[in-house]
Amino acid sequence: MLCALISYLLLSLYQRRTGTQQSLWMLMVEVQATLFQRPGLEAERYRRRQERIREINLRQGQLLIA
Repeated sequence: MLCALISYLLLSLYQRRTGTQQSLWMLMVEVQATLFQRPGLEAERYRRRQERIREINLRQGQLLIA
């Protein structure tokens, strides 16, 4: 019960601060769908992963030549 009350109050505060006209239900659905999504962080991880792959490929090529 306490979690539901806290969730309601946080959504209500968010609704007032942003001035959105969406219902609390729609805000809850939006938060639920995007809660764990971090597009900037995911893009940065992907970029770093690609850089590491390129670096490994360059090093492996140098190992075979030497």
